Parts: sequence; C-alpha cells; structure tokens
Amino acid sequence: MKEITDRRFPNGKFEYGKNYSNEDTRKQIKTIAELPKDLKKVLKKFRDGALDRSYRAGGWTARQVINHIADSNMNAYIRFKLAATEIAPIIKPYEENLWAETDDAKYGSPKTSVKLLAALHVRWVNFLMSLSEDDLERGYYHPANKLTVSIREAIALYAWHSKHHLAHLKMVADGNIEKSVDSKKTKASKPAKASEAPDSKKRVMSEGHKDKIRAAQQARRAAEKASKPAAITAVTAEAPKKRGPKPNPALAAAKAAKAAEKGKPGRKANPAVAAAKAAKAAAPKLSRAEVMEKARAAAAANRAAKAATAPKKVTAEKGKPGRKPNPEVAAAKAAKAAAPKKTAAEKGKPGRKPNPEVAAAKAAKAAAPKLSRAEVMEKARAAAAANRAAKAATAPIKAVAEKGKPGRKPNPAIAADKAAAPKKTAAEKGKPGRKPNPAVAAAKAAKAAAPKLSRAEVMEKARAAAAANRAAKAATAPAKAVAEKGKPGRKPNPEVAAAKAAKAAAPKKTAAEKGKPGRKANPAVAAAKAAKAAAPKLSRAEVMEKARAAAAANRAAKAASAPKNVAPAKPTRARRSSEEVAAEKAAQASKPKLSRAEVMEKARAAAAANRAAKGQPAKAKKDPNAPKLTRAEVMEKARAGRTAKKK
Repeated sequence: MKEITDRRFPNGKFEYGKNYSNEDTRKQIKTIAELPKDLKKVLKKFRDGALDRSYRAGGWTARQVINHIADSNMNAYIRFKLAATEIAPIIKPYEENLWAETDDAKYGSPKTSVKLLAALHVRWVNFLMSLSEDDLERGYYHPANKLTVSIREAIALYAWHSKHHLAHLKMVADGNIEKSVDSKKTKASKPAKASEAPDSKKRVMSEGHKDKIRAAQQARRAAEKASKPAAITAVTAEAPKKRGPKPNPALAAAKAAKAAEKGKPGRKANPAVAAAKAAKAAAPKLSRAEVMEKARAAAAANRAAKAATAPKKVTAEKGKPGRKPNPEVAAAKAAKAAAPKKTAAEKGKPGRKPNPEVAAAKAAKAAAPKLSRAEVMEKARAAAAANRAAKAATAPIKAVAEKGKPGRKPNPAIAADKAAAPKKTAAEKGKPGRKPNPAVAAAKAAKAAAPKLSRAEVMEKARAAAAANRAAKAATAPAKAVAEKGKPGRKPNPEVAAAKAAKAAAPKKTAAEKGKPGRKANPAVAAAKAAKAAAPKLSRAEVMEKARAAAAANRAAKAASAPKNVAPAKPTRARRSSEEVAAEKAAQASKPKLSRAEVMEKARAAAAANRAAKGQPAKAKKDPNAPKLTRAEVMEKARAGRTAKKK
C-alpha cells in the first residue's frame, strides 16, 4: 500500500495552512513559469508508445496527465483573477476525472497542450508578478474543500501541482512503470531461468523503433559506399569486416580495372567527357538567376545558328494537309517573301498619318502641360458635341421605304408619297389629338432660346409662382360659411355659426396688433419682423458667412469681457487651392528627415516650453550616474506609491 501511495504522490501531499515568505512565493512563481520548458524536456525522453502508458496501475496515462495540467492551469488562472478582483469569490469546482476521460484529453496530442501552457503561463506569471502584498492576502472560497485559500497559498499549491505531475511523467520516461497484479501472478507462476536474475528487466522494441534502426543502418552503408576511394587497397583497409570468406585483393583489383575500362554499359570511356565532368564539379555553383540567364543566351545563340544555316522551305513544298499545292499561289507567296520589306515609316497605319507626323504629335502632346480633370472632361464633351453635329449634318436620312416595319412588306407607293411630302414643323405638329397652338409654340421657342437659370434662381421662381398661385386662389375662391361646414355627428348651431361668420368677416389683425399671448404688442419687434420679411433672401453661402461673422463677433465680445475663462477665438483657415497644397507637400517632403534623437529632443523642448507657458515647474532630469534599482526595490517603490495614493 505504501508503494501505491508513493507512486500516486511521489513528492508527498500538499499541506494547507502553512506560512510562506516573499522569497518562497518568488521561488514558487519561478517553478510555475518553468513548467512548459520542463514538460518539453521530459517529452523528448519519451519512447514510442510511452504516451499511452500509466505510471501506476489504474492511473492516468502520460497523455492524460499532460492534458490534465492544461485543464487545471486554465481553471487556476481564472480563479486567481477572480480572487484579485472580487471579495472572497466562490469558485466553480470541476470533475477532473471526468474531464480526463473526454476524447480531447484521452486521445489529443500533448503538443497542443504544451503550446497552450506556454502562452497561458506568460500571462499568468506576468499577472502574479504585478500583485502587491495586500493582493497576495486576498483569496477565494473552495466549496468542495470548504476552505478559503489565499492567493499566496494558491501559488504554493500550483507550484506543488507542477512538480507532482512532472514526477509522474519522469517515471514513464525512465520506464519506471508499475506492473499490474495479473502480470505479477503469471510471472511468478513461471519457473525462472538460471541465467536470468530475479530483478532483470526486458525491453521490447516496437516495430516503429525497429524500422528507424534499419533506416539508419541503410543510410550508414550508403554513406560508407559513397566515401570509398577507387583503389581497392584503401577499400579493403577501411571496409568493416564481414562474415564469410576473406576478400581476395588480386580478384578485387582485376574487377576494379575492368569496371574502369568499361565506363557505362554499352559505351566506351570518354576521357574528354570525364574531364568536362570533373571541371564542372570543381567550378563554383551559379545562382538560379545566373543559370536562367545562361540558358536564355544559349537558346538565343542556338536559334540564331539554326536560322543562319537552315534553308527556308518553299511555300509550294509546304502545302497544307489535305490540299494540292497551287503553283500560282506558291509563286505569289515566294515573290512576296523575296520582295524587300517596307519600313515602319513607309507602312504607317490604315487611316492614320505617316509615322513622322504621329511622332511629332506625340512629342508635342507629351511636352504640353497636363490638363486638370475638369478641363479634360470639358474638352471631351465639346469634341463629342462637334462629332454629333458633324454626323447629323452628313448622315443621310433613311427613307421610310428603307426602314419598313417588322412583319410587313414595304409598299412602294406609300413610301414614295411619304418621302415626297414636306415635313411639318414643330408648331404645325402640335400633339396627337390637339390642334397646333401658335402661342404655345412661340413660348416653347422663347424658353429654348432663354439662358438657363441656376438652381437657386429656379427655386426662387418656383416659390414666387406658388405664392402667386395661392394668392390668386385665396382671392377668387369664395369662403365657405361655417354653417355650411358643420362637423360630422353634430347638428349646426345658428348662434355659433353666426359668431364664426362675424369673426371671419372681421378684418384680420396685424402681427404688431396680435403680439403673443400673455405679452403686450411690441412695435419694434413687429417692425423688425416686417423688415426681415421684406428683405431679399440670402443664398446659403451668404447665410453661412453671416453666421460665422456673428459667431466670431460673439467670441470676441466674450473674450473681451472675460479674458481668463474664455478661450481665444480660433483663426479661420482660408481655403487653399490644390496647387498650393501640392507645393506645401513637396516642400515638406524635400526637408531633411530628423533622426529619432532629434525628434525626441524637439518634443522635450516643446514640452518644456509648454510647461513654462503654463507656469509649471521644469521636470527634473534623471541622473545618469545614479545606481540602478533592483527588481525588488522597484516593486517596493511601486507598492509604496500605490499605498500613498490610497491614503
């Protein structure tokens, strides 16, 4: 029983309730930080099949242990975070035995868990190193153990947990595996051989390990064979001894000489080829770019040599598959091939000017200043309009007889009458079903000839027309009597109808007479409103400009009355043209770039000037000769600062 307990807890059980110093906590954090590296070292020692072996009978396999460490430490990280940010939180326990039986823990790759632990422990250790002594005394409540565990004690627990499972994995890596009870019984029943000691251990190699050994042996033999020199004496001296008859040096020398004379089967040895191969092997290796360049040059030289030596086939000789050669066609092609080729200037292009003029036009175009997008679009629109006008002037109008209609045959008599008939003007045509109106035609012609109005003018004209329309309707439409209107669901009241009629007939009060409910009429306000209504409406740009001027005047008045509290008015930025912006960017780009030290020096000078303007004291410079603080002193200083801030 003692042996099983030792295998289950090789480092002993963890004891709660102990006191730990700051130095102990630092060592325990270091143990937690080094766990991923320690796991990688142990995994390198594992043989084939060791991951699926257990360190004790009925225990987890090595694969399950590694995946369990990842599960446990993820939960631990969350517990530590909760304890540091809440007041004695109640944590959520988990069934670690059931977690270890899930497929990802039982069959998953341990490398994934090691990678996960490497990333997790970086965050975890950084978090632990940032905790103060007060933070280390905070804790969480474990409902399964019914204990409140402080963060300091939890660090000790998970440092023990890391060593605990590392000891299990080292057992498996060293082959120190507990044999099952059944295997002990079977071995005890068999008689022991005299040559075997009672405590001897046999190692059974797996098939994968055997394949690796065979592959290594074959690679070693191939390397030895490649390193053998041509002389048979050196071969016999360096070759490992083999079982069987001893080698015959004379026979081996004869075979080597015969093989050297043969060269390759079916070919005689060529000294020139051998010398070329040796020179190629001794030459420095070319890069990929040099090899490609050399190949292209060789291919070009090969093509040029072929073109110079190979006679051109006559077209009559070539012919085409499935056709008989035509002597006349062949003669024409041969004459065309023999004729001198035209130059590019003589050829030109169909429908284009000769080459010199085109070149001159292109040069002039390249030398001309580039147009803006708006100018290019304007030029294109003008060219398109001119093109359309030219087409309309030159293109003949299709006769009706030519057009025809789908599904009907053209009638020559009707087509001739339509073509001979004079065309009607727009005023004569009018609209289908209406007689032409000379006044309407004249109005349309005047409208077409009039200059186009801007959007603001069109809107103003529409508003004036709508107002005139409403005024005309109000003047002409008779007002309905109140008695005629009535209301649905009610009987008309003669007295009420008479009062409403009298009110409608009475002259309406002006704005100055009305005023506002609860206020007396103000003649000045009424006059200002009337003047505002009579004034011409401003455009949007004028309204915005007026508003900006009023805002600037308001800010100036406030700044004059309260200079300390009110910020100075922001200067308005005038809009710049694209040429000015481009020139400024070019000037900025041409300036020499500052180094990092110069930029930092400039920033420090600006910050010092800003502090001086605000009346703040200058920042004290660090003494370069001052001794550097240790990590413990830095942490102590930071804790003291936080404590002072809390107070």
